Amino acid sequence: MAVRRSRGPGRSVGQRAVVSVRDLLIEELRREIVVPASRVPQPLNVDWGRLLRRAASEPDFHPKRVVEMQLLKEVIRTLLHRRFEDVRRSEARRHPAKKSWHTLYSIVFRDGEAVSGYAAMINIPETSSEVENSPGTIHAARVTVNSNGEETVEFEDAQFSNYSAEVKPNIEILGNLYQRTRKL
Repeated sequence: MAVRRSRGPGRSVGQRAVVSVRDLLIEELRREIVVPASRVPQPLNVDWGRLLRRAASEPDFHPKRVVEMQLLKEVIRTLLHRRFEDVRRSEARRHPAKKSWHTLYSIVFRDGEAVSGYAAMINIPETSSEVENSPGTIHAARVTVNSNGEETVEFEDAQFSNYSAEVKPNIEILGNLYQRTRKL
């Protein structure tokens, strides 16, 4: 992971600088994991578009199809089987230009002292006349902190050719499963 420690404008000594999409996802999840369940932190103020453009050109960018994403399957299984004591989700959208679209989703599960957080950045770099039919990428991460305080991190990248057919149904499934947990 490319994390740089610096003292730039508005940064204190030791604060991490976000230099990649992976850094952004990890930092967002770490912030959500340590914040009490009653508050949801605001997303970090970084240029998502710049990070996403850089991610597509990184040598380790080997995206799979959305249906092959293991992290997506884990979140669905966890929500379906309710293997947690508490759950919280958040969403942030940015539309920096009429031709691009970015959304950050995160969900954090707590089970005793163990915490698992999942985040996904959906990027549509150039929308067609209807955003629903546009191609794009998903960058996903999981940060797990076990009861001993040990942290593990995992990443996945995926590509889609049609947001409406490949991504939106999964977002609706996750939303419906999450709503079921709120009714308990």
